[in-house]
Amino acid sequence: EENNWNHIVGLFNGTNSVIYLNGVKMGSGTSITRREILNPHLYIGKRPDDAGHIYFNGLIDEVMIFNRALSEIEIFEIYNSSSYSEPRNTPPVFNSTKCDDLIWEVDTNYNLDLEDCWNDEEGDSMTYTYANASNDNLSISKSGNNLTLVPDAGWVGTGYFHIYADDGEDLGFGRIDFIVRDSSGSTPTTSPDTSTDTVDTSPTAPEEIDASESAKAIDLDIGDVIFYLIIVVVIIIILLVILVFIKNKKRRVKKVVSGFGVSGGKRQVRRPISPNRVRNFRSRTRVGKPTPLRQFRRFKR
Repeated sequence: EENNWNHIVGLFNGTNSVIYLNGVKMGSGTSITRREILNPHLYIGKRPDDAGHIYFNGLIDEVMIFNRALSEIEIFEIYNSSSYSEPRNTPPVFNSTKCDDLIWEVDTNYNLDLEDCWNDEEGDSMTYTYANASNDNLSISKSGNNLTLVPDAGWVGTGYFHIYADDGEDLGFGRIDFIVRDSSGSTPTTSPDTSTDTVDTSPTAPEEIDASESAKAIDLDIGDVIFYLIIVVVIIIILLVILVFIKNKKRRVKKVVSGFGVSGGKRQVRRPISPNRVRNFRSRTRVGKPTPLRQFRRFKR
């Protein structure tokens, strides 16, 4: 329709090409080849021709190119939505109900089908890998999607190993615990390790505490205490210096105030005038003329 927006999808699945208009399939064919699709020049809005180029007379907006063939449902959802985001892939999910706490008897092997250990919502095909067991008493071999668990002769104990599933986009992770029990059917006294460590000790040996790690932890605590004590001492010294500085400043201000004779200042101590100094002063004055009080006061000072 002219002067109206239309949603057009051209799909190529490697063999057939399909055209969708406004979410509806309009036709299909095999006239388009992979070579034409993979041409190094990709044109949007024009088509090369022997006589030149043929251009599209109109507007084109919201162009999207996918590296896969979309389904009809996805094309219809894109047509109905104002914006489109690529659906997020769901990674494989480990089935702990079927593939956890494996138990078998001593001097026998255990066969595990990895397909039973994983679920994938999209139904993607998956490839499987594994990591070695947590101890050296169990060897693992893989053939196709099957694992064969072979314990050492006469060995009874517990452990775990990891398995992985890759659906081409995401990687799934799972942990499998196992128990190898004796012929009487009794399980070992040591329970399967539930930690995330990749190394496990022999199940019959008691758990040992690494003395070096404990010492490091103690040294770290002592170091922290010393560090905080130093900070406290430095702060106290700074406060004392500030207090001494303020006290000395007040003393200097008080001395200056008392020197100018301001009320409230420290009174200066003056020595009395000796008789000789008074006599000498009188001898220098004229006979019969009284000494000015102002001059006498200046002399006393």
